[in-house]
Amino acid sequence: MRFQIEVIDGVVLGVLAATTSIDDLLRMPPEPDAPPEVFLQSRWVRVDRGGILTNQVGLGTKVHKGDVLGVVQYPFTEKSYQIKAPNDGMVIGCAQPQLVLPGFAAFHLGYDPREKVPDDETDDPAIEHGAEEAFD
Repeated sequence: MRFQIEVIDGVVLGVLAATTSIDDLLRMPPEPDAPPEVFLQSRWVRVDRGGILTNQVGLGTKVHKGDVLGVVQYPFTEKSYQIKAPNDGMVIGCAQPQLVLPGFAAFHLGYDPREKVPDDETDDPAIEHGAEEAFD
């Protein structure tokens, strides 16, 4: 049968914080400075060897053919290989740094619709990005 002023003050502050957040959510976002880019073609770049993936690019990064997208480090060794962009494009999706297995989809690239993108895995230069490096 007593009022706990400290608890009441805490609840009031919590309610005020929650209603302020709701007001912020209901406001219309500002207009973007530039219209968003739309990609009618995209392609996942996959790793061809397992290891620990580390990203060198982030979402929204424009890349050119041959740019390094990430590195896969072999556990317990100093060996690694680079994952390179198979074409010019923009990174529209990417995996977080993690342990990966061969075939893991690491980077999603959006392409200019006027550019030819490989049709299937056999034509995909991303599969060959580490082929020249030997496994010792």
